[in-house]
Amino acid sequence: MLAITSNASEPNASETIMPYYNNVSRTSTSFEISSGEAHIITSFSGYPGVTQRVEITTTLYVSVGVDWIEHSNWYDESTRHRGTFNHTIEVESGTYKVFVEYRIYGSGGDADVITYEKELTN
Repeated sequence: MLAITSNASEPNASETIMPYYNNVSRTSTSFEISSGEAHIITSFSGYPGVTQRVEITTTLYVSVGVDWIEHSNWYDESTRHRGTFNHTIEVESGTYKVFVEYRIYGSGGDADVITYEKELTN
């Protein structure tokens, strides 16, 4: 579901499209490579009494020719309404891509499914 907000009191107000989620207010993902290590941080902030369970699947891929080969993966789960997970792994020179899928369950409605993808060259 999308919520469109606009400030109608200002002339030529621009519209902003913001996602609306049932069970979480925001997610945040950081993916960086430095000094031969890939650093991935995932976090979420839900609603007390609404957010019941969060599942985060993180997969790191490495580029080999024209293919993406799975390098590492992590599965994190929480029953709290907010949290942060950190993962660090050694990587060689090359191009890497991270794919993160958040599944947030709660009493606010259907599960929220939020994805993130980023590619970096080391």
